[in-house]
Amino acid sequence: MTIDKIVVAINQELEKNFPEATIYNESIKQGFKAPCFFVSILNTTTEKGLCKTYTDNIFFNVQYFNDIEDRNVDFMRVQNKLLRSIEYVKLEDGKVIRLNNRRIEKVDDRLHYFFDVDINIIEVAKGIKMEDLEKEGVVKDE
Repeated sequence: MTIDKIVVAINQELEKNFPEATIYNESIKQGFKAPCFFVSILNTTTEKGLCKTYTDNIFFNVQYFNDIEDRNVDFMRVQNKLLRSIEYVKLEDGKVIRLNNRRIEKVDDRLHYFFDVDINIIEVAKGIKMEDLEKEGVVKDE
């Protein structure tokens, strides 16, 4: 499981619940089409577990932009839909991941949907794990 696959799954969930909105993953200074979402990763932390296991915690910020007059009513509608319909996302391989610590803030006429995702990684050693061993034995006569 890689971060880009998680971003794709989040984008698909946004497209399913907000078909009228455009979804961006790269920052656009001018000329974006509202209503739209901008999906970004704020930071990632990694904790080492036993042996070769790791837990990555990835913090996301999904920003919502609109350009309509009744902005607050639209923000309330989008906020409710985000919190009620996007708690889990399904990856292309069928695995389902949960969005943790979900919260929404309104800052500078933008709606921010913050959440984090935990993924567990097991590092698999590459190469030959065990070679052939030949053993020769004899039976002693008594």
